[in-house]
Amino acid sequence: MPSSPADDARAYPRRVSFVAALAAVTALIVGVPLLIVGLALAGPPGWIAAAVVLPLATLAVILWLGRPRPGDGEPPGGRG
Repeated sequence: MPSSPADDARAYPRRVSFVAALAAVTALIVGVPLLIVGLALAGPPGWIAAAVVLPLATLAVILWLGRPRPGDGEPPGGRG
């Protein structure tokens, strides 16, 4: 049974435009290394931030973005 676009939108609510995704990835690829270099130039407090705080912040963001949301795991078109 074919599913409607409305069913697909409910089943897969996390749609991002290609341009927005490309901009985010480019900002991360350029921004994170610059942040690490800037922290390294700040001396020992920056080294600690680059070695401890930045990885923990990255983990927190990954876990937050991957959190379960209503509709996750449901096939398009409902429970069939």
